[in-house]
Amino acid sequence: MKNYLFIVGTIIFTTLGQIIMKYGMSSFGEAPTTFKEIVRFLLKVGTSIYFIAACAFALTAALCWALALSKFEISFAYPFMSISFVLIVLLSIVLFGESVSVVRWMGVAAICLGVFLVSRS
Repeated sequence: MKNYLFIVGTIIFTTLGQIIMKYGMSSFGEAPTTFKEIVRFLLKVGTSIYFIAACAFALTAALCWALALSKFEISFAYPFMSISFVLIVLLSIVLFGESVSVVRWMGVAAICLGVFLVSRS
């Protein structure tokens, strides 16, 4: 059972990294279009605490994933990664006020069903 914590850690750190990245990027506005402005924009983003934190969470998720793969077959473990998609949808509603269409909810339901089926194998 404790081996599942590596999968859970991967999901949590992946989700946190994406949410922090989105929050940080929303403070920068839209990306510019000219090369010079893009370089300046990327330098500003790359030195942002949000970007650095998101990368740290991504690295932690990758390390958890490496540990998970040492314990499970990839064909079993990988579908659980899609739980992060579900969490992102839920958190995007709560934190960013995003609206989610019925079709997107159907996709979330399909993901949940798929993860359930894989967990039973």
